[in-house]
Amino acid sequence: MLTPFCEILSKKILPVMRVLIAKELIEKYNFTQLEAARILGISQPLLNYYLTGKRKVKYFDELSSVPVIVELSKKIAEAIARRELTVDYFCIVCRTLHAHAAEILEKLNIDVNTILIPSKEVK
Repeated sequence: MLTPFCEILSKKILPVMRVLIAKELIEKYNFTQLEAARILGISQPLLNYYLTGKRKVKYFDELSSVPVIVELSKKIAEAIARRELTVDYFCIVCRTLHAHAAEILEKLNIDVNTILIPSKEVK
């Protein structure tokens, strides 16, 4: 049975992006840890643990250097800072990550043949 790529996205990719977005909000847009944590739906102490290295997000080392993940995280942080984040951003993130699934799965050492990756948009 194939694992849907959406499962990989929600369990492995999005937690990494959450930390990258928080770092960007704090470092570039001067958000406090509390503000960033609230926006991202995590507690401030947990965010602090992630940022200080006391706790690691699984797969952070593997995925935090993938260019598409880094760029999407920066764009989302910018949209949050400008108060321009809409549902459309999430659709763009999902489609973009699906388009780069092979590259991401390679970083995770997951055989692309074991993952169900929709090739076309469902109408």
